[in-house]
Amino acid sequence: MIADFRTVGVRTILITDLHIKKNPGHGYVPYDSGTADDTFVHNANGSVFVGPVWPGDSVFPDFTLTRVRDWWGGLYKDFVGMGVAGFWNDMNEPSVFQRADKTMPLSAIHRLDDGTKLDHRAIHNVFGMENVRATYEGLRKLQPDERPFVLTRAAYSGAERYAATWTGDNSSTWNHLKMSTPMLLSMGISGFPLIGDDIGGFAGSPPADLLTRWFEVGAFNPIYRDHTAKDTADQEPWVSGTEQEAVRRRYIELRYKLLPYLYSGIEEATRTGIPLMRPLFLEYPEQTQFYGDNRDFLLGKDFFVAPVVTEMVDTENVQLPPGDWYDFWTSEKHASAMPLRLHPRLEEMRCV
Repeated sequence: MIADFRTVGVRTILITDLHIKKNPGHGYVPYDSGTADDTFVHNANGSVFVGPVWPGDSVFPDFTLTRVRDWWGGLYKDFVGMGVAGFWNDMNEPSVFQRADKTMPLSAIHRLDDGTKLDHRAIHNVFGMENVRATYEGLRKLQPDERPFVLTRAAYSGAERYAATWTGDNSSTWNHLKMSTPMLLSMGISGFPLIGDDIGGFAGSPPADLLTRWFEVGAFNPIYRDHTAKDTADQEPWVSGTEQEAVRRRYIELRYKLLPYLYSGIEEATRTGIPLMRPLFLEYPEQTQFYGDNRDFLLGKDFFVAPVVTEMVDTENVQLPPGDWYDFWTSEKHASAMPLRLHPRLEEMRCV
C-alpha cells in the first residue's frame, strides 16, 4: 500500500509510540532484542519497569543511553525499506495509563553513558526529546541523503533539532482556533519553529464554517495537519458540501504554491533562529500597536496574514505594518496608513 501511494506522489507518515508490548515467547523482535540487550527502563529494585499503554503491559527504552538510541533507530529499517517518508513519535512524555500522574513513577531509574543513574524525577522532561533524537539519528543513518521528518508530542529545549511538534489535543471550538495563532507564535519565538495544530480540532466535531476557517489559517502555519479523535465527525476537506470544499481546496492549493517560499523560510530558521511564522513585533519592534496583536502574523518577512478566527459577522479593521503592501489575491496596492477592512465572508482572508 505504501509503495502504491508513492507511485502517485503520496508520502506516508507512520505513528510509532515508544512503548513496546511486553510479549515474551512470540518472536516479537523489538521486545526480544531489547530484552537481550538490556535496553529498557528499570525500577528502583533493578527489575524492568512495566506499565500499561495501548498494547497492554509495555516496556520503555532507556533513551538516555547512546546504545539504546542506536538500537531504537535501527528498528526503522524495514519501515524505511517500504518507502515510509517520516514518523510521528507520540505518547512520549512518556504516557503510562492507570496511574494518577499518567507517567512513570518518579522512582524509575534511567542510566547514563558514564554509569550515572538518575530517577525519573530528573529525566521525565528530557525523555521525549531523547526519543525523537534516537529516531532522527537512526533515520540519518538509514537514509543519509534525506532529511528525516519526525513529529513529536513531547519536547524539551533542544528538541527542535530533531523534530517538529504541534499544540496537542485541542478542541473543535472557535476559542481554540483563536488561541492557536498566539500559541504557535510563542513557540516559534521560543526556539521551536516547526509547529502546527490539529486543523479542525482533535476533541469534538467542528461545524462546517469553523473547519473551513481552520483550513484557511492553517495553510500559513509551518505544519499543516488535519487530525481528529475517534468517534468524532469526519473532517476531511470534502465533507461539508461543494461550497465549503471549494474554499478549502483554494487554500490547500495555495499552500502547495507557497512551498518554495515556505522552504526558504524554514532554511532561514535553521541558520538564524527566526521562525517562519512570526509575530508582527518581531519585524517591527518600534510599532507598539502590534504588541498585543494575537490574530495577525507574518509568514516569513514579506507575507502578512489576517485570518478570521471568530463567528462575528461584523467587519474588522486590519492595521498593516509600515510601508506599502500588495493584496495577494488582487495585487491592489495598500499603504499602511489606511487600515484594511476584514469582512467575514467565508472565502475571505486578508493576505498581503
